[in-house]
Order: sequence, then structure tokens, then C-alpha cells
Amino acid sequence: MHPDDEARERPAIDALLRGELPQLVYEMRARHADGHWVWLLVRAKVVEHDACGRPVRVAGTVTDISERKRA
Repeated sequence: MHPDDEARERPAIDALLRGELPQLVYEMRARHADGHWVWLLVRAKVVEHDACGRPVRVAGTVTDISERKRA
């Protein structure tokens, strides 16, 4: 993950897990295996809670949006 994106990603995930957000949607940069940066669209949602209401399963998608960002 790009260092500039990391600072806002963790608080957003924490808010999702605390139930303060119904879903998480954000854009971030990640280093590709060959070394260049790609833009990703991340979407996530808590889909299962335990008997105490704590999240136990999160589902989501990660989509490469690099072409859209270049346009």
C-alpha cells in the first residue's frame, strides 16, 4: 500500500468493524508485483456477527481502476 493512503485506510476499517459505517468504499494505491503502482477500488461490508454483535466475517471486492484514473 502507498504510504500516503495507509493513514486513512486503518481508521476506515476500524469504523466499519465498530459498526459506524454500513460499508467501506475507498480508493488506494498498491505496488504491483512488477514494481509499478496501481489504483484499486476497495469495497467491504461486515456480513456476519457473533452472538455478542461482534463482526466475524467481512466480504468485499478489490477492483483495479488504474485505467480510469489515467483517463
